[in-house]
Amino acid sequence: MTVLPSDYEKLIRAAGTKDPVSAILRSLTESGGAWAALLTTTGKVVDSATRDSFDEADAKTLAGTFGALPRPVSHTARVRDPGGREVIGFPVRTETRTTALLLVAFEGPPETDLVRYGENAALLLRLQWRYQRRVLTASRMVRDSVTRLMFAGQPASAFELAAEMGLFTPPTRPHVVSVCGLADWDSDDALDLFEAGLPRHIQQILAYCDDDECWMLLSAAQFQVLKPQLIALVRGDPALKVLLTEQIPTSTLNHRWQHWATDIRGRAPGTCVDRSAVRGETPSDLVHKLQASNPQLVEAVIEYLRQRGRWETAADRLGVHRNTLRYRVRTAEKLLGADLADPTASAELWLALRHEGLVSDRPAASDWPSSPD
Repeated sequence: MTVLPSDYEKLIRAAGTKDPVSAILRSLTESGGAWAALLTTTGKVVDSATRDSFDEADAKTLAGTFGALPRPVSHTARVRDPGGREVIGFPVRTETRTTALLLVAFEGPPETDLVRYGENAALLLRLQWRYQRRVLTASRMVRDSVTRLMFAGQPASAFELAAEMGLFTPPTRPHVVSVCGLADWDSDDALDLFEAGLPRHIQQILAYCDDDECWMLLSAAQFQVLKPQLIALVRGDPALKVLLTEQIPTSTLNHRWQHWATDIRGRAPGTCVDRSAVRGETPSDLVHKLQASNPQLVEAVIEYLRQRGRWETAADRLGVHRNTLRYRVRTAEKLLGADLADPTASAELWLALRHEGLVSDRPAASDWPSSPD
């Protein structure tokens, strides 16, 4: 099939429509493609069309074709889809790297002008990507500021700024995600990749990027979609490492993320730390609950655990009456729903206190009597 000048005119007009990606893909199928699709570099389908109905292409066909492509796709590549059609993959690049893949399938061997036509479509998609980035720049600057406020322990200010700037309401219990090892990435390239993999109604991410790291606060819906893509990203680029956390209240974010940052920065490249399956309150959550209630309770619990239940010694160290210490420890137990005389509960809480930086020295063996007084 020969590509006519009118086909190029249609392609250019498609790029100026309200939904340019879909329109460009439809133009490719009208001009000889059996199906056309735009995918992220991790295989997430952004949009697709078929020649007969412009419906989305079959998911298994797209997955099989993506799996057959060489890695990385930095130049035009040819493979066959599961149905035996020849497919050409065109990289859609920004200034620094490939951020998406345009796939076009043909019933027969594609002629030179069809390949050239696909290259022009990929170029238009690149220009469209660049235009969208310019539009997104102001929004990303605001989201960067909101995210930094959240991590700095100022969620009230973050929510206020988001409201003033007309931004969506930040999640109150986000998943924290960190991607490290992005030294040779442009920060916008990374955010383009992550956001392209999301449905449009949840496409904007709260994130900030510094040096070689990107820290994101994702809603449950965003996290569910992006988690497999982030894991695939690490497998495809061994220089990267990813941290995925459980949902946590924004009130505990400031203190918790510092420990997570230390953890992920100390890991080897190619690592994926997945804490997302954690459910309910962790020992660290209990520590934060104590801190939020009354600092004196934290102090009482620490000394009680350090002295292993020796009420007199612990009260002496704190400079309070034994009954006062008993009252504070019992109050803490009610708040935590735990019996601190139970060795397992006390050990878990002690380790959490150490992890949160509230105790630095392990009690000497001589401090741990055989039985409480």
